[in-house]
This record gives sequence, structure tokens and C-alpha cells, in this order.
Amino acid sequence: MNLSHKTYTELKQDAQTVRQAIIDKQAERQAIADDIAILSEKIDNLSRTLQREEHAAASASRLKQPTMTALEFIAHRKELEAMRAELPGLNEAVAFLDRFINEFHGQLRLINSWQERRIQLSSKDLAPQLAARIADSLGDDFKLLVAAVVVSNEKSMGYSLDVKSLFFRETSISVFNELLNILTKTEGYQLPDLNAAKQCVAEQLEAVA
Repeated sequence: MNLSHKTYTELKQDAQTVRQAIIDKQAERQAIADDIAILSEKIDNLSRTLQREEHAAASASRLKQPTMTALEFIAHRKELEAMRAELPGLNEAVAFLDRFINEFHGQLRLINSWQERRIQLSSKDLAPQLAARIADSLGDDFKLLVAAVVVSNEKSMGYSLDVKSLFFRETSISVFNELLNILTKTEGYQLPDLNAAKQCVAEQLEAVA
């Protein structure tokens, strides 16, 4: 199954198709399992009945006489043999369906893995694209925000690479916090956890498909 060329939306459709196939096979399997349970109960009941009849027929006591004639007993015994003969085929059908259900579950795991990969790769592309769009829309205001944050932090860039790296990281965090605080205070925004964030990106992928 080559999924490397498929989009997120196509993968989602494939996943839905496989899930439905699993549901259909499981329903078919359950119907056969129910038939096996019913047939097994009939076999047990008839087997016990025939055992009692055979014991009664072998007894000389008038108190334990069989309720079936010999012909009826033979007919029921053939019926029992016929029911027992059905079981291997039914059990084989269950095993047959189990094999396909397991294969479908394997396909679904693979599709889900590719969906996760699409979300991950798209997020890596989406983050810089959105950052560029925000910076472009804010223009000089964004540059002024950065300058204000640097002044408020009262930290110089310095000359060594380590200090410059720390300066950049702390400034980036402060700028992001300023923007995030606006959302949390004015709109009640909350940072999404990983699953919610994946869902957000997935919805975006579907929207642009």
C-alpha cells in the first residue's frame, strides 16, 4: 500500500473506507458467532437427550422407558451428526473473517501513521508561513513591538554566540508572550494541547483541499 503521494484529505477518506470495512466484517463475524452459539446449544441439548434415551432403552426397568421410538432416535442422531458437521465450516468462516479484520486494522494503522506525518510536515511549513504573514501585516508595528520588548527586558545582545543565542531566544519568547496575552485576555484563548493542535491543523488541511 503506497500512501506517500496522497493528501491528508485522501488519507482521511481511505481511513473512513477501511473503518467501514472493519465494521462490516465484524458484523458478519458476529452473526456467524451467534449462529455457532445457537447451534452449539442445540447440539448440547440434543446430545444429552439422546444419551438419556439410550440409557433408558438399555434399561429393563419399566420406570425408565425411552420416549422415542428406534426410528425417531436414529433420525435425531443423524440430525445431531449433521449439526456437528456444520461447526467446522462456521469456525473456518470466523477465522477467515478474523484474518481480513486483522489486515484491515493493519491498513488503518498505516493510514493513521501517514495522516500524522502529513500533519507534522504541514505544521512545519505552516508555522513559518503564518509567522511571515503576521509580521507582514503588522509591518513597522511588529518591529516596534520587538524593540519595546528588548528595552523592557534590559538585556544587550552582546558579542559571543552564546549570549546572542540567549538574547534571541528570550526576546522571541517575550514577543510571543505579548501577542498571546492579548488573545488570552480579550478572547479567553487557551493554548491547545497536542491533540487539539493536531485537530486544528488537520481542519486547515481539509479546508484547503
